[in-house]
Amino acid sequence: MKYPFRLATVLLLAALAASCAGAPPPQIQTAPESVSEPSPTAKSEAQQNPELEANLALAQDRRAYIKQHGLESYSPDTFGKAEDLFRMAQAEAGKDRPAAAAHVTEALPLYDATIKDGFGKKIEEKKLLADAARARADAEKAKVADKAGYATAEAAYAEAKKSLGASLYPEALAGYEKAATGFDAAAKIAAERRIAAEAAMEKANQAIQSTEERLNAISEEMNVEDGAAE
Repeated sequence: MKYPFRLATVLLLAALAASCAGAPPPQIQTAPESVSEPSPTAKSEAQQNPELEANLALAQDRRAYIKQHGLESYSPDTFGKAEDLFRMAQAEAGKDRPAAAAHVTEALPLYDATIKDGFGKKIEEKKLLADAARARADAEKAKVADKAGYATAEAAYAEAKKSLGASLYPEALAGYEKAATGFDAAAKIAAERRIAAEAAMEKANQAIQSTEERLNAISEEMNVEDGAAE
């Protein structure tokens, strides 16, 4: 009776071993590698301050424009402060971009103030020159002696005033310069014509005087002859 029980046990163990041998090996589940987020300092500095390069380029344009029109000497203090801030921004751009951005942002309105103040003073100088030239032209009666030239200068003066009112500073500056040149030219032409007219009048007066002297001499000679005849 014991043998059948042992035989059944052996057969059961064999079946279990066979089933385990045919099963696939258990898969070892590994935890996925964690991807660390880049730290803020690892991010691109340009992404942190995307406006810095644009403002630096804008400041460069302002500086070139100021020097092109010779405005820095009309507002030296403001321009000097802007230059100091701009140089600081350039030096800091590679190591402290937030500070660089702050400095160039502070410099831009100072460049704008230099442009406005510089043009204002420079235009006032040109306007005074144009006013003085027009006064000389008026003194020479250029409005009559050189009507076309005087009218052209007047038109340039009016256009300059209009441009100044519209904050078109280069155009206003050019207009007053053109007006001054035109008034001076008209005054010169009027003066030349006046001098020529005066010379002609002097010559005519001399001719008249000479004629009168000759007539007087003839008259005296005739009177002498009449007295001798008597």
